[in-house]
Amino acid sequence: MIYFVLGYKSSGKSLFVENLLQLTGKSTLYIGTLPDYAYYHETIEIHKKRRPEEWGLIELIHDPACDLDVLYSQIDYFDNLMLDGLTFYILRCIYFEQNLEKYKPLFLDLLQRIKGGRGCTYIVDTPVPANLDRETKKTVLNLHYWIMRHAAGIFYVEKGKVEEMSFREAYRFNKLQMFGAPI
Repeated sequence: MIYFVLGYKSSGKSLFVENLLQLTGKSTLYIGTLPDYAYYHETIEIHKKRRPEEWGLIELIHDPACDLDVLYSQIDYFDNLMLDGLTFYILRCIYFEQNLEKYKPLFLDLLQRIKGGRGCTYIVDTPVPANLDRETKKTVLNLHYWIMRHAAGIFYVEKGKVEEMSFREAYRFNKLQMFGAPI
């Protein structure tokens, strides 16, 4: 089952999911997308300190083909997955590759595979950013649409407060954010 958790930076979305996954007592693989740059160092350290030592960890390197090979070699060994920052990952791939079209099938294949996995997958992400070009917004919105269509639950987290959303609410919210509408 896939669960989709939306929220902005420092909203508490990752903490919400980490707490849920710890309560299951099952094996968990954390998939991180932040590059190890000084700008993100504090966030990465906070996340590392919170995660249980027994969790698996894959930090994506922004080479989709390589990253997906690593993920496929590991995901079947874990009951639960936490993919933190899918939009950020995709935007970095677009920036560096300038051609996401060739990777779309790979991302959709990954989502299909984790959808049919044995446990729960939590995809933690931000709403579609308003400051992107039209095609990139459309790509991210379409990916979010697919995730929301297949999600067993959709949540929005703001300042630690969690609100469950219907598919329609989440899709509408994402589209509004895409155009820079206030929350």
